[in-house]
Amino acid sequence: LEDGCVCWIEVCGYTIINVYRRASADSATETLTKWGPPPPRSIIAGDFNASHQLWDPGRGADPAGNKIAEWAEKHDLLPALTDTPTRHSGKCIDLVFTNCPAATRVEHSLNTGSDHYTVVTNLPEPLRTTPGAGKKYVPLECWEDFGQLMHSFAWTLPSVDLTSPSEVNLDKCAKALQDLFKQVIEAVGKTRHQNAHSAPWWSEKCKAAHKTYKESADGSPAQEEARKTLRDTIRRSKRAHWDEIISEASATRNIWSVAKWRKATDRFQPPPLIDGDKSISDPTERATFLRDKLLKRKTTEEDISDPWEEDFPVNKNIHWDQTVSEPEAKKATTGSGNTAPGADGISVALLQLAWPAIGEYVTNLFRGCLMVGYHPLPFRSAEITIIPKPGKPEKAYTTHKGYRPISLLSCIGKGLERLLARRISLLAMEHKILPEQYFGALPKRSATDLVACLLHDAEVALAQGLVVSLLTLDISGAFDIVMRNRLVYRLREQGWPPLFVRWVDSFMSDRKALVRNGYGTTLPETELECGAPQGSPISPIVSMLYFSPSLKLNDPNTRFGYADDIGIMAVGADTKETAQKLQWELEDTLNWGDVNAVSFDPDKAELIHFYRTRSQTHDEGVDFRGKTIAPQDSVRWLGIHLDSRLSFKKHLGIMTGKALKAANFLRSLNKTQKGSPPDAVAMAAKACVAPVALYGTEAFWPGESRQSATNPSRQVGTGSTGLTAILEPPFRAAARAVVPVWKTTNLPIIHRESGVPPASVWVAQTRLRTAARFAGLDRNHPISRRIDKKLPPRVPPTRLQRTAALVGKTIRPSLFAKNNGAVKAGPDFRGLPKSEAAEKHLELLDGLPRSTLLAYSDGSQDKQGNTGWGAVTYHDFKRTTARGPLANAEVYDAEATGAFEAMKLARARALANPDIREIRLFLGQLSGGGWNIRSNPRLIPRSLHGATTNRPETTPT
Repeated sequence: LEDGCVCWIEVCGYTIINVYRRASADSATETLTKWGPPPPRSIIAGDFNASHQLWDPGRGADPAGNKIAEWAEKHDLLPALTDTPTRHSGKCIDLVFTNCPAATRVEHSLNTGSDHYTVVTNLPEPLRTTPGAGKKYVPLECWEDFGQLMHSFAWTLPSVDLTSPSEVNLDKCAKALQDLFKQVIEAVGKTRHQNAHSAPWWSEKCKAAHKTYKESADGSPAQEEARKTLRDTIRRSKRAHWDEIISEASATRNIWSVAKWRKATDRFQPPPLIDGDKSISDPTERATFLRDKLLKRKTTEEDISDPWEEDFPVNKNIHWDQTVSEPEAKKATTGSGNTAPGADGISVALLQLAWPAIGEYVTNLFRGCLMVGYHPLPFRSAEITIIPKPGKPEKAYTTHKGYRPISLLSCIGKGLERLLARRISLLAMEHKILPEQYFGALPKRSATDLVACLLHDAEVALAQGLVVSLLTLDISGAFDIVMRNRLVYRLREQGWPPLFVRWVDSFMSDRKALVRNGYGTTLPETELECGAPQGSPISPIVSMLYFSPSLKLNDPNTRFGYADDIGIMAVGADTKETAQKLQWELEDTLNWGDVNAVSFDPDKAELIHFYRTRSQTHDEGVDFRGKTIAPQDSVRWLGIHLDSRLSFKKHLGIMTGKALKAANFLRSLNKTQKGSPPDAVAMAAKACVAPVALYGTEAFWPGESRQSATNPSRQVGTGSTGLTAILEPPFRAAARAVVPVWKTTNLPIIHRESGVPPASVWVAQTRLRTAARFAGLDRNHPISRRIDKKLPPRVPPTRLQRTAALVGKTIRPSLFAKNNGAVKAGPDFRGLPKSEAAEKHLELLDGLPRSTLLAYSDGSQDKQGNTGWGAVTYHDFKRTTARGPLANAEVYDAEATGAFEAMKLARARALANPDIREIRLFLGQLSGGGWNIRSNPRLIPRSLHGATTNRPETTPT
């Protein structure tokens, strides 16, 4: 249908065609009659401006009416409205043809003020249903009742057997916990109905004006006057409603919802899916097609048969900590945002309400799962919603590549997954299981950090007169192609503890899901053979472990990975050499993928050459199994647009355009006489404009000056003035949004009064924050290694090094897990007289069990300045001691050293003696450790935690 007066849409299995035929032109009729037979369940409606006895028996037929009637009869289309005036003139020219059951009528009560009447067609099934309609939810006013009921009936839960935990007991406890939530929700909750809501701006004045219009006679002057009054009333009511929302917006309430108005929401269904020559528009068929394409990319036939057959050595240095404290379980379960609940209907908000009643029970359940290495079966059921990927062109939504499956899992099960994900990510980095330059679900490792590492290496090579090439690859359906047996094999190959491997094995087994497409269509529950669920907190780190060997091929220093995005860099004398290197790297990567059933998307592969000279051609490409990947002037990788000259002007232009849209929208809300409060708009501007415009600048901003390549003692400009000029418009518009003043007002005054500084200030602040963050990165971080590494001769400092130099050199910290509650502060005897403190200390020792180990430390300095430390431990009437001098040290250093040595002694004895269940540390009061550990016990060195890893009952205090 290629006519501007004929448009169509497919909704819930119906093909709805709207026609407007001009009285003086017949193109719409020609287009319609040439069209083939309409599909089943079609509705063709509109203003036809034609007469015929078929739908208006009292009038004669005109040529257009004859053509339309002949076409309708040929395709068995019946007029749904006959002998009924649809216009003030009494003619029936607004027609509805259909080949399915439908009831059509003229509804005068819905008159819109037009000279045509409103025609309503009722279809036998709803056009759209709201997912979740009919389910129970707990409104705010029932939260107190919900918490009280959970507390009253928590005793009915079966006990978690921690003496000899089993999979059957864990499944029983998890199911009972879900059932208790369901019963309490059923008791106090309310049903979510699918009801239509009136327009928020519809007021009593609108209702009165509409009533007057309905009661006026058709075609009379009074009706025309009432129609004008109704339109004016609606316009004024709309304007007043939205002005009130804007004026009442505040920084803490609805300014964020107002800021979202700039993003238009599409209320219509995406276009039909194309499968070869077939067009799929039926909701059930769409959901089935997307499920099969997205969730069944791989089958068990491509998996290996037995992942446990081959023997692999277990890395005994990787400790599987079976302890779970209640604070750790609470943070993992209730500390996330209030995400959508899973199939059990339990939200994070409800878990927060019920935690006082079920906290200890959930903690024991998690502990039992870690002791057995098992993920309870009730937590493996999910609801999978298939949603369109945002920001894609309309054509992308005709294939499965334009959609993403999101698994809505049990929030209780996600708590256990989140707890494990945090632990595994730290262990993977500590034991160097993941490649150093593979980022993603890891702490302190962001996408911009990875780009900064790549740019540093490229700058060093370019400064030596070399050429750098980058090939980017994308793993097709990364989460969905993870196969259970291959994953178990990979984890065993990497040396993970058997309990963790068994937990992952159960997590990937017997998974079931209800699949819905977001438009009311839900498929029957189906079993999922492969794939890690998108939406699970542990899926990202597990997927990284699965794909990590692809980042270790050949030279890992030339490979950069972030989740499913891979970048391969090559350095050479010219692009011919680098292209050849990349060709070899690509072939090795694809061969690895063939062996491991991992595919790479050729349509997303991109190539770019970085160079400083223009004397050579740079058009060498790479062959991707028959498809040539030609070099581009710029590529987008990890959200940053990289250009061949590394100028980043294109990136800033694109990001500035996006930020300017947000700033101009905020500016449109405020006028000189009305609008939102300035403080609210300023906060929205800083949150919605600055992050967009400045994205990536921490990785590539060159600063105002740099060291000359030819004369190290001379500073030269970097061209940042031009980059700052590109960034100025959105910040200028944001400042004017806060204080809407005359255009001639001086810009410095506007920036000062609005609280939104110019781009130069934003960039300087960003660089300082980035430098401070770089200083706090651990010593194994790739950025730390590049900052501290000495450059080749005659190579000036890179952008990364110039940014880090803003705060100078620092001592690199170690990256370790936060205190999970196993380390606690004991009684505080500080400030008491020595005799009284000694008496209370002896009373404390009398109440301790024999399984407690005591550790003491101290440090001192004599009058000659000699400094020393001492440490001693006691257990079962046996003592171990350690002491030593410190050169050029103060008493503070001695106290800290003594505390650390006492911890080392305690750890050694606890590991050697299984009777030790608790460690008591008594540190000197002057030591930094003594004062700081009390307020923050996680400062206890990791070496002490090793004593509690193998035996969950050992607790340092």
